[in-house]
Amino acid sequence: MRPKSGSGIDVRSRVRYQLGMGRAQQAYTDRIALVTGAASGMGAELCRQLVSHGARVVATDIDETGLTRLAGELGPAVRTCKLDVRDAGSVADVVESVYSVEGTLDFVFNNAGIAVGGELHECRADSLERIIAINLTGATLVMHACLRRMVASGKGHIVNIASMWGLAPAVVQSAYAATKHGLVGMSLSVAPEAADLGVRLTAVCPGYIRTGLFAAAELGGMDPSEAVERIPFRLMAVEEAVRQVLDGVARGKLLVIFPYYVRIIWWIQRLSPKLMFWIGRAMVRRLRKRARGPR
Repeated sequence: MRPKSGSGIDVRSRVRYQLGMGRAQQAYTDRIALVTGAASGMGAELCRQLVSHGARVVATDIDETGLTRLAGELGPAVRTCKLDVRDAGSVADVVESVYSVEGTLDFVFNNAGIAVGGELHECRADSLERIIAINLTGATLVMHACLRRMVASGKGHIVNIASMWGLAPAVVQSAYAATKHGLVGMSLSVAPEAADLGVRLTAVCPGYIRTGLFAAAELGGMDPSEAVERIPFRLMAVEEAVRQVLDGVARGKLLVIFPYYVRIIWWIQRLSPKLMFWIGRAMVRRLRKRARGPR
């Protein structure tokens, strides 16, 4: 998403945009990247922008139809592979195939994930098992398999796509928040282990992005469009979100946090967990009142 011209602020935005593009071009040209959850949404856009910066991409997903569509769009710079991140053997096989075919692996974008909404006591047990298996266990298996090979080669960069709700509590999204807190905690814990072995870690904590996450989510009976309408912030375009991700990774940042309101929420949580508790309690009461409707 290119910034518009017209004011001094816009000129600064254009300069930042061009600098970011230059960093990305330098960081990703002729590099090999593995992307999970690549068939749609943020994963597909990661593939598009990586290819535009000169990278070769191995795009993985459980959705073979979406992968075929992506390969048709992006051409020979993308190789696709069906992958269920919950299957440790399949994850290991895919990582080995990347090294076998490409000879190296420079970046891993650990992006596969789902959402489950609703108050915890109202969620189905199988839904809770599924979100933990994909968002946390699956992401950990991808990290583990890639880290072993990257450590052996002495280089690589693992990028874990978490969420703003990996930094603060999220009422009626507790299972989702638990998985993202786990992914942030895993990233921050592994980063010092990997640093002297040549491998970098980045955890990405974005706010709300306009993707298909809500449409595919289990939301406790709530209509996806209604859930989107209740979000108190503007949804960021996926193109802009991915641009910020790639720029942050190119800078070697440990945490990539955006937009501005995520940092505000993060600081409130750090400075006053009690205040966040009361904010969350007020939100739950309001949601329950809406769900009951007029008396």
